Amino acid sequence: MEILYYRDPAGNFGDDLNGVVWRELLPAHVFDVEDVVLMGIGSILNAHCAPLTHTRGKRMFVLGSGAGYGPLPADWENWKVL
Repeated sequence: MEILYYRDPAGNFGDDLNGVVWRELLPAHVFDVEDVVLMGIGSILNAHCAPLTHTRGKRMFVLGSGAGYGPLPADWENWKVL
């Protein structure tokens, strides 16, 4: 599983939580599943952060992400928004 989140070179507390929180909260075996993407904490639910070229053929889960900074991603209606 890939965790999709914004990485600021200068650091950002909320975004940086993604690198820690999900590995503590989710079972270890989910990280071995290659066709799953988790959109984590942050305002990244937009076409720029999740382009169709990156999400096509993947099982997408939104958990902690908010919409912002552009149009919604293509095909987001088929994602699991938790």
